[in-house]
Amino acid sequence: MATKIPKDVMKYFKKTGAEGGKARAENHTPEELSKWGKKGGRPKGSGKRAAKKGGK
Repeated sequence: MATKIPKDVMKYFKKTGAEGGKARAENHTPEELSKWGKKGGRPKGSGKRAAKKGGK
């Protein structure tokens, strides 16, 4: 069962995340941020189970 996060808490998380992004943008060039963004995503073998192959 999923836990419901209150709206005021989500608003706080959104605000603090935006502040962190603005601070990061002040300290790094757009090229650096773009380069890091391209490295994102789930790495292989990170714990997510692979789909079973085969019919049985």
